[in-house]
Amino acid sequence: MSAQLAINFNVTVAPAAEKRLGRHHQAILAALREGPRTNWELAKVGGLRFGARLEELRSAGHRISTHRVSEERGVFMYRLEEI
Repeated sequence: MSAQLAINFNVTVAPAAEKRLGRHHQAILAALREGPRTNWELAKVGGLRFGARLEELRSAGHRISTHRVSEERGVFMYRLEEI
């Protein structure tokens, strides 16, 4: 009789949500957990590239909604949608 060899090709990859978050990510999450924040407020805590940090947080599984507050002044409101 010949022996059969079973090979497991399943590779476990850590999901994006488990990646370590940087200090800007953490600051933005902390601000959003306190309540809705405008883009101006998030720029103060998350740096001028806060939009990129928001996208990375969304990719990591955080549900963050965006609503336009003022069209003429370019103000947006961001809210963390906790499950």
